[in-house]
Amino acid sequence: MRRFGVSRITVRQAIDELVHKGLAVRKQGKGTFVAGPSIRHDLHDLRGFFDVFLSQGRRPETRLLSFAAEAPPAEIAAALKLRPGVRPMRFQRLYVLDGKPVGLAEAWLTPEASGVSWNEVETHPTYAILQKLLGFRIARADMAIRARVAGKALAKTLAVPAGAAVLLLVRTSFDTAGAPREVTHFTVSPEAYEFTLSAGGPLPISSSLKATGS
Repeated sequence: MRRFGVSRITVRQAIDELVHKGLAVRKQGKGTFVAGPSIRHDLHDLRGFFDVFLSQGRRPETRLLSFAAEAPPAEIAAALKLRPGVRPMRFQRLYVLDGKPVGLAEAWLTPEASGVSWNEVETHPTYAILQKLLGFRIARADMAIRARVAGKALAKTLAVPAGAAVLLLVRTSFDTAGAPREVTHFTVSPEAYEFTLSAGGPLPISSSLKATGS
């Protein structure tokens, strides 16, 4: 108030705006603090994870942890519409900002990706692998978000306590012919990464929460 010559109400409104934008956080009983680095992933646009970081002026370190043909879980085989016995390519990629892990991507690609080398996977984002290296044009993606509890292995990878709550984005991408080309499980710490979506109207309104008696 003294520095800018404004009223207490104006200061409160300014702080409310900072909280709304994720630049500050309120902690009950402690006060308001500057928020730590946070990546906001807008789900309205079809964009790869690496590009989300770049769009916000952050360039993460990426570490390829594995890449090999593997027998898929039933849900992955069904999502990729694989015939029995077909082994897709699976890789894990860790995203690190300022020395701290912020996200782990586990991607399953259709068998055509067996011709891609470790070095190419290490140096190309997932969508670049699909479009630039394999020649598939990605037209859309179905996404779902759910909460999960970090087991010991995941907790160690993301440097969070075992049993901590994390967010999981499941993404299935399709080419222009409607064929599924990848399924990715992207797990993030909610303290460093958040998903956003802006929805438009019109808004249907239910008449009531309970049916009224006669």
